[in-house]
Amino acid sequence: MDFDDINAFVLKLSTPEAWYLQYDCETCPARAAGGEHGAARLPEDPYAAAEVFLVYLADDQLETFIALVEQLVEHYADTPRGEFWSAVLEFLHAA
Repeated sequence: MDFDDINAFVLKLSTPEAWYLQYDCETCPARAAGGEHGAARLPEDPYAAAEVFLVYLADDQLETFIALVEQLVEHYADTPRGEFWSAVLEFLHAA
């Protein structure tokens, strides 16, 4: 993953339906995982979701990812999605 992948990655995590409309990948491994449109879903618990990021993001990518999550928190302020990303961010900062 590099900077060119980040927008698509965040879109996939935050709004998988929109990702599939934009990038419709018939051969993506996530389709086999089930869920709507075959999309793999983040855990609904924000702390479990943060753990997924900590496991799969390389250490040198974490700072950039945290900055993106901060933007998500700001963008979705005062909404349930904003609360979710805020809790994810809290966990990532504590890690």
